[in-house]
Amino acid sequence: MAVCEAVLTGDALRVSLRPEALEDLRLSDGEIEAVIEAPAEDVVLFREVLAQVLAYGRADAVPTRVVVRADRRIGPGGGRTV
Repeated sequence: MAVCEAVLTGDALRVSLRPEALEDLRLSDGEIEAVIEAPAEDVVLFREVLAQVLAYGRADAVPTRVVVRADRRIGPGGGRTV
């Protein structure tokens, strides 16, 4: 698996990729950050499914760290709220 770590906190997703996967993925940076802009109930579902997808497979092929929690959200104007 190309993913080393995946951290979803609120609606902010940060993914760290294995260096050896970057060329195959045509990426130069192993860190990807994204804000999930969707209704709250969709973010909850995404959080549940993401955890399942990243935990699936051989033990030696799953990410070493997966954190999925709902304690931070992006507030109006881009400021983080708790």
